[in-house]
Amino acid sequence: MGACPASLELRRSCLVIDCAGVARGDSAGLAVLLDWLAWARRKSRPIRLENLPASLVAIAKISEVDGLLAATA
Repeated sequence: MGACPASLELRRSCLVIDCAGVARGDSAGLAVLLDWLAWARRKSRPIRLENLPASLVAIAKISEVDGLLAATA
């Protein structure tokens, strides 16, 4: 198994997903992030997405879900 390019850690009880190591995102990656956001909402856990690749943000805008990603910043 290869190393995951995104880092995942707990900071002050907030789940932080840092995508700094992700060079390019696609619709599948966006779906995973949206699933994690939904999980966090169901569990009442704070979550923050950091350093999202521009390509993933562009797909989120086209799909009109960019507001969901921005709400975690």
